[in-house]
Amino acid sequence: MATFNDHRAYWHFAKSIKGKYRYVVSAQSKDFLEALHKMVKSNEAILASGTDLVRSQLGHGYRPLEDDLGNKIDEIPCAHSPERMKPLRDRAREGRVNPKGIPYLHLSNDMTTAIAETRPSIGQYISLGVFRVNRDCKLVRFTSRRKRSVIYLSSPPKQKIDRLVWEDLNMAFSMPVQPDDETSDYAPTQVIAEYIKSLGYDGIVYRSRLGPGLSIALFDLDAADLTSCALYSIGSIKYTHSLADNPYFVSQTKKRKTRKAEK
Repeated sequence: MATFNDHRAYWHFAKSIKGKYRYVVSAQSKDFLEALHKMVKSNEAILASGTDLVRSQLGHGYRPLEDDLGNKIDEIPCAHSPERMKPLRDRAREGRVNPKGIPYLHLSNDMTTAIAETRPSIGQYISLGVFRVNRDCKLVRFTSRRKRSVIYLSSPPKQKIDRLVWEDLNMAFSMPVQPDDETSDYAPTQVIAEYIKSLGYDGIVYRSRLGPGLSIALFDLDAADLTSCALYSIGSIKYTHSLADNPYFVSQTKKRKTRKAEK
Protein backbone atom coordinates (compact mmCIF):
# COMPACT_ATOMS: atom_id res chain seq x y z
CA MET A 1 0.00 0.00 0.00
CA ALA A 2 1.30 3.47 -0.90
CA THR A 3 2.43 5.85 1.85
CA PHE A 4 1.43 8.91 -0.19
CA ASN A 5 -2.15 9.26 -1.39
CA ASP A 6 -1.36 10.90 -4.74
CA HIS A 7 1.53 10.60 -7.19
CA ARG A 8 1.57 14.43 -7.39
CA ALA A 9 1.67 14.82 -3.60
CA TYR A 10 4.89 16.86 -3.63
CA TRP A 11 3.58 19.32 -6.22
CA HIS A 12 0.35 19.85 -4.29
CA PHE A 13 2.44 20.43 -1.16
CA ALA A 14 4.77 22.85 -3.00
CA LYS A 15 1.84 24.82 -4.41
CA SER A 16 0.31 25.16 -0.96
CA ILE A 17 3.59 26.29 0.63
CA LYS A 18 4.31 28.81 -2.14
CA GLY A 19 0.88 30.39 -2.41
CA LYS A 20 -1.31 29.59 0.60
CA TYR A 21 0.28 28.58 3.90
CA ARG A 22 3.95 28.76 4.84
CA TYR A 23 4.24 29.38 8.58
CA VAL A 24 1.04 27.56 9.48
CA VAL A 25 0.86 23.93 8.37
CA SER A 26 -2.35 23.22 6.47
CA ALA A 27 -4.13 19.89 6.81
CA GLN A 28 -2.92 18.91 3.33
CA SER A 29 0.69 19.79 4.14
CA LYS A 30 0.47 17.96 7.47
CA ASP A 31 -0.65 14.79 5.67
CA PHE A 32 2.26 15.12 3.25
CA LEU A 33 4.83 15.59 6.02
CA GLU A 34 3.45 12.64 7.98
CA ALA A 35 3.79 10.46 4.88
CA LEU A 36 7.32 11.81 4.39
CA HIS A 37 8.14 10.82 7.96
CA LYS A 38 7.23 7.21 7.13
CA MET A 39 9.43 7.28 4.02
CA VAL A 40 12.65 8.77 5.41
CA LYS A 41 13.50 5.66 7.42
CA SER A 42 14.08 3.70 4.23
CA ASN A 43 16.20 6.52 2.80
CA GLU A 44 18.70 7.00 5.61
CA ALA A 45 22.46 7.17 5.14
CA ILE A 46 25.31 7.46 7.63
CA LEU A 47 28.07 9.97 6.93
CA ALA A 48 30.95 8.44 8.86
CA SER A 49 33.19 10.40 11.16
CA GLY A 50 36.53 11.07 9.47
CA THR A 51 35.04 11.50 5.99
CA ASP A 52 36.66 14.30 3.98
CA LEU A 53 34.39 16.58 1.96
CA VAL A 54 34.99 19.84 0.11
CA ARG A 55 33.44 23.29 0.15
CA SER A 56 34.11 26.19 -2.18
CA GLN A 57 33.66 29.90 -1.64
CA LEU A 58 33.84 32.66 -4.21
CA GLY A 59 36.68 35.09 -3.68
CA HIS A 60 39.90 35.20 -1.72
CA GLY A 61 41.94 36.96 0.92
CA TYR A 62 45.42 38.50 0.71
CA ARG A 63 48.78 37.59 2.16
CA PRO A 64 51.99 39.66 2.22
CA LEU A 65 54.69 39.13 -0.39
CA GLU A 66 58.14 39.57 1.15
CA ASP A 67 61.60 39.97 -0.28
CA ASP A 68 64.62 37.86 0.75
CA LEU A 69 65.13 40.06 3.81
CA GLY A 70 61.58 39.59 5.05
CA ASN A 71 60.37 43.04 4.05
CA LYS A 72 56.81 43.32 2.80
CA ILE A 73 56.82 44.50 -0.81
CA ASP A 74 53.28 43.70 -1.91
CA GLU A 75 50.14 41.70 -1.24
CA ILE A 76 48.99 38.72 -3.29
CA PRO A 77 45.72 36.76 -3.37
CA CYS A 78 45.40 33.73 -1.12
CA ALA A 79 42.63 31.42 0.06
CA HIS A 80 40.00 32.72 2.47
CA SER A 81 40.69 32.50 6.20
CA PRO A 82 39.28 29.51 8.18
CA GLU A 83 36.56 31.75 9.63
CA ARG A 84 35.40 32.78 6.16
CA MET A 85 35.25 29.19 4.88
CA LYS A 86 32.24 28.47 7.09
CA PRO A 87 28.93 30.29 6.70
CA LEU A 88 28.55 33.41 8.78
CA ARG A 89 26.18 32.44 11.58
CA ASP A 90 24.10 35.59 11.38
CA ARG A 91 24.13 36.29 7.61
CA ALA A 92 22.90 33.18 5.84
CA ARG A 93 21.39 33.86 2.44
CA GLU A 94 18.26 32.19 1.13
CA GLY A 95 18.98 28.78 -0.38
CA ARG A 96 17.43 25.60 -1.65
CA VAL A 97 17.82 23.99 1.79
CA ASN A 98 18.31 26.75 4.36
CA PRO A 99 16.06 29.76 5.03
CA LYS A 100 17.52 33.22 5.35
CA GLY A 101 19.33 33.71 8.65
CA ILE A 102 19.68 29.99 9.46
CA PRO A 103 22.96 28.74 7.94
CA TYR A 104 23.76 25.14 7.09
CA LEU A 105 27.15 23.77 6.11
CA HIS A 106 27.01 22.91 2.39
CA LEU A 107 29.66 20.42 1.29
CA SER A 108 30.31 18.04 -1.59
CA ASN A 109 32.10 14.76 -2.15
CA ASP A 110 33.53 16.09 -5.42
CA MET A 111 35.80 19.07 -6.08
CA THR A 112 34.34 19.91 -9.51
CA THR A 113 30.82 19.83 -8.11
CA ALA A 114 31.72 22.04 -5.15
CA ILE A 115 33.20 24.65 -7.48
CA ALA A 116 30.32 24.49 -9.97
CA GLU A 117 27.77 25.07 -7.20
CA THR A 118 29.23 28.54 -6.59
CA ARG A 119 28.62 29.57 -10.26
CA PRO A 120 32.06 31.15 -10.82
CA SER A 121 33.03 33.21 -13.87
CA ILE A 122 36.12 32.60 -16.01
CA GLY A 123 39.17 34.08 -14.32
CA GLN A 124 37.49 34.31 -10.94
CA TYR A 125 39.23 33.05 -7.80
CA ILE A 126 37.75 30.21 -5.75
CA SER A 127 38.78 29.25 -2.22
CA LEU A 128 38.39 25.48 -1.87
CA GLY A 129 38.50 23.94 1.59
CA VAL A 130 38.69 20.33 2.74
CA PHE A 131 36.44 19.58 5.72
CA ARG A 132 36.64 16.48 7.90
CA VAL A 133 33.41 15.22 9.48
CA ASN A 134 34.03 14.92 13.23
CA ARG A 135 31.14 12.60 14.20
CA ASP A 136 28.82 10.11 12.57
CA CYS A 137 25.95 12.01 10.95
CA LYS A 138 22.58 10.51 10.04
CA LEU A 139 21.33 11.88 6.73
CA VAL A 140 18.28 11.51 4.52
CA ARG A 141 19.08 10.63 0.90
CA PHE A 142 17.49 12.38 -2.08
CA THR A 143 19.95 10.89 -4.54
CA SER A 144 17.98 8.89 -7.09
CA ARG A 145 19.07 9.33 -10.72
CA ARG A 146 15.63 8.37 -12.00
CA LYS A 147 13.56 11.00 -13.77
CA ARG A 148 9.89 10.84 -14.52
CA SER A 149 9.51 9.46 -18.04
CA VAL A 150 5.73 9.08 -18.04
CA ILE A 151 2.99 11.67 -17.57
CA TYR A 152 -0.01 10.05 -15.91
CA LEU A 153 -3.40 11.38 -16.99
CA SER A 154 -4.98 9.28 -14.27
CA SER A 155 -3.63 7.87 -11.02
CA PRO A 156 -0.88 5.27 -11.55
CA PRO A 157 -0.88 1.89 -9.80
CA LYS A 158 -0.59 2.35 -6.03
CA GLN A 159 2.69 0.44 -5.86
CA LYS A 160 4.32 3.16 -8.02
CA ILE A 161 3.07 6.22 -6.13
CA ASP A 162 5.77 6.38 -3.42
CA ARG A 163 8.57 5.99 -5.97
CA LEU A 164 7.14 8.76 -8.16
CA VAL A 165 6.80 11.16 -5.22
CA TRP A 166 10.36 10.43 -4.09
CA GLU A 167 11.63 11.09 -7.63
CA ASP A 168 9.88 14.47 -7.53
CA LEU A 169 11.57 15.22 -4.20
CA ASN A 170 14.96 14.26 -5.65
CA MET A 171 14.42 16.63 -8.57
CA ALA A 172 13.24 19.46 -6.30
CA PHE A 173 16.39 19.36 -4.15
CA SER A 174 18.79 19.00 -7.10
CA MET A 175 17.30 21.90 -9.07
CA PRO A 176 19.98 24.61 -9.29
CA VAL A 177 19.31 27.81 -7.38
CA GLN A 178 19.29 30.88 -9.61
CA PRO A 179 20.39 34.28 -8.25
CA ASP A 180 17.08 35.82 -9.37
CA ASP A 181 14.83 33.02 -8.07
CA GLU A 182 11.84 34.12 -6.06
CA THR A 183 12.07 33.32 -2.35
CA SER A 184 8.88 31.28 -2.66
CA ASP A 185 10.66 28.88 -5.04
CA TYR A 186 12.89 27.77 -2.16
CA ALA A 187 10.13 27.46 0.41
CA PRO A 188 8.91 23.86 -0.18
CA THR A 189 12.37 22.28 0.07
CA GLN A 190 13.25 24.54 3.01
CA VAL A 191 10.17 23.33 4.90
CA ILE A 192 11.01 19.70 4.12
CA ALA A 193 14.63 20.15 5.25
CA GLU A 194 13.52 21.82 8.47
CA TYR A 195 11.01 19.04 9.10
CA ILE A 196 13.75 16.44 8.61
CA LYS A 197 15.92 18.43 11.02
CA SER A 198 13.10 18.35 13.60
CA LEU A 199 13.07 14.53 13.35
CA GLY A 200 16.62 14.43 14.69
CA TYR A 201 18.57 13.98 11.45
CA ASP A 202 21.89 15.74 10.93
CA GLY A 203 21.39 16.75 7.31
CA ILE A 204 20.39 15.73 3.81
CA VAL A 205 22.29 14.55 0.75
CA TYR A 206 21.14 15.17 -2.81
CA ARG A 207 22.50 15.07 -6.35
CA SER A 208 23.92 18.17 -7.95
CA ARG A 209 22.70 19.19 -11.40
CA LEU A 210 25.85 21.26 -11.88
CA GLY A 211 28.47 18.55 -11.35
CA PRO A 212 28.93 14.78 -11.15
CA GLY A 213 29.01 14.55 -7.36
CA LEU A 214 26.70 14.79 -4.37
CA SER A 215 25.78 17.83 -2.29
CA ILE A 216 25.58 17.43 1.47
CA ALA A 217 23.87 19.96 3.73
CA LEU A 218 24.71 19.55 7.44
CA PHE A 219 22.42 21.34 9.86
CA ASP A 220 25.20 21.78 12.45
CA LEU A 221 28.01 24.09 11.31
CA ASP A 222 30.35 22.42 13.80
CA ALA A 223 29.82 18.86 12.50
CA ALA A 224 32.89 19.19 10.25
CA ASP A 225 36.25 20.95 10.66
CA LEU A 226 38.37 22.69 8.04
CA THR A 227 41.67 20.84 7.58
CA SER A 228 43.16 22.62 4.56
CA CYS A 229 42.33 25.31 2.03
CA ALA A 230 43.74 26.36 -1.33
CA LEU A 231 43.12 29.06 -3.92
CA TYR A 232 42.09 28.18 -7.48
CA SER A 233 41.46 30.21 -10.61
CA ILE A 234 38.68 29.29 -13.03
CA GLY A 235 40.10 28.57 -16.48
CA SER A 236 37.04 27.50 -18.48
CA ILE A 237 33.36 26.66 -18.18
CA LYS A 238 31.69 23.92 -20.22
CA TYR A 239 28.00 24.06 -21.15
CA THR A 240 25.96 21.16 -22.50
CA HIS A 241 22.47 21.37 -23.93
CA SER A 242 19.55 19.25 -25.08
CA LEU A 243 16.47 20.03 -27.11
CA ALA A 244 13.62 20.96 -24.76
CA ASP A 245 10.85 21.40 -27.36
CA ASN A 246 10.28 20.78 -31.05
CA PRO A 247 11.57 23.61 -33.28
CA TYR A 248 9.22 25.69 -35.40
CA PHE A 249 9.88 26.81 -38.97
CA VAL A 250 9.00 30.14 -40.53
CA SER A 251 7.11 29.70 -43.79
CA GLN A 252 8.88 31.13 -46.85
CA THR A 253 5.47 31.58 -48.53
CA LYS A 254 4.37 33.83 -45.67
CA LYS A 255 7.52 35.90 -46.08
CA ARG A 256 6.91 36.38 -49.82
CA LYS A 257 3.29 37.46 -49.22
CA THR A 258 4.47 40.00 -46.65
CA ARG A 259 6.99 41.51 -49.08
CA LYS A 260 4.32 41.69 -51.82
CA ALA A 261 1.92 43.52 -49.49
CA GLU A 262 4.65 46.06 -48.69
CA LYS A 263 4.99 46.94 -52.39
